[in-house]
Parts: sequence; C-alpha cells; structure tokens
Amino acid sequence: MTISDDDKAPELSRETHVTAGELNRNFGEIQDRARHGPVVVTHHGRPRVAIVSIEDYEKLKAAKAPPDGTYRRKLSIVLDCIQECYVSLDRDWTIVSVNRMAELFIGMSRDELVGLDWRTAFPNTRGSVAEDHLRRVFAHGEVAAFETTSLTNPHRTVAIRMFPLPLPGGGAGILFSTVSAGPSR
Repeated sequence: MTISDDDKAPELSRETHVTAGELNRNFGEIQDRARHGPVVVTHHGRPRVAIVSIEDYEKLKAAKAPPDGTYRRKLSIVLDCIQECYVSLDRDWTIVSVNRMAELFIGMSRDELVGLDWRTAFPNTRGSVAEDHLRRVFAHGEVAAFETTSLTNPHRTVAIRMFPLPLPGGGAGILFSTVSAGPSR
C-alpha cells in the first residue's frame, strides 16, 4: 500500500525532544529551536506537548484533508489485519475506528459504532475499571494493561491494553482479546 500525496502530512522540519525540566530551564533556547522544527516536550519519557514555530503551525492549519474515505479505507485495511479487537477513541470519547475482530466480538458493525460516544455504546462501562484506566490514558498519557469481565458477555474474561494516540487533541487506542470463555475470575 502506498500513500498518495493527498494523504501526506504537511512537510515540517526535523523534530527534537526535550524534557519538561529542560524546557523550564532553557525556554528561550528551546523557543529558538522551535523555529527550525517541532520540539517535543516529554514528561517521564512520554511525549506530552509539542512546540512549533508559527510557520509550521500555519502549515498544519492549512493542511488539506485527505479525500473523503481515502484515509479511513486505508486505515481499515491495516486494522483488519490485527488479530486482536481494536477500537480507537478521540479526546471526547467518540469512537473513531473499529477493526473487524472488534465488530465480531461486540456484535455491532463499525458503521453502527463509529461516531458513537463510548459511554453511550457501552453504558455498563460507567464506573468500571476500564473507565478508570481510560480516564488515566486521556489525562496523563498512561498505558494500561489489565484483565476484566467482558462488556458484552459476563462469562468472558478479556485482556485489555489501552494507550494514548497522537490524534488532534488526543485520543486512545484499545486492544482487547478473550482470555477465558468460562465464568469470570
């Protein structure tokens, strides 16, 4: 699969990484570095924010969106190759992508799921361990891995991994698979 020019992100200069402490101590120098390319600020080794020059910011704002459906079709092809269930959410907890394995597991098509608020699609997650972990993924960029009772079948135990995604404004990816089909632990 090749990426067409329409699917490419705007060309930005090479990025550099600095820690939050370095940013605090050397703000002026880092501000100058941002004129030559994005500066990614990390906290405990995880990227948290990026500082860009106004020129790079304007390039990003003016970037042409890919043609309708092109990006989603290519993403679906890749996601459907994953042998685990996959769902991604934007910062507002809206489902933005679902792979074929998740469709089969959940019992709903991606057309039914994409665009729904996670809590509307799965109201039984309110107050759950999964919701707590997801909140931490969004708030702190934490990665979570745990086992819990399935949202769709209380007789299944599922292994879940949640992680931050570099979506505009933030997002989360969720991978899950059945650990046991018997009564939950």
